[in-house]
Amino acid sequence: MNDNSLHLAMLNSYDIVIHKVPFSQLQITDKEFFMHDVTKKITVKVIEDLLFYFEDLEDYEKCSRLITVKPNYE
Repeated sequence: MNDNSLHLAMLNSYDIVIHKVPFSQLQITDKEFFMHDVTKKITVKVIEDLLFYFEDLEDYEKCSRLITVKPNYE
């Protein structure tokens, strides 16, 4: 997976976590990437991985939103 694909996977998974889009409403194509298994429930590990990634990018707005929703997955 190249850096662009990784970034796209993180953004897609972030959108699912934050906007709570159910798997059944996703339109999956061969160009869609996710950093987690979209057929399973979101776990704290997924949230923590997203936090680590966006913190490294210094995207603190996304981090803040992830921290806000994290208790919902514990």
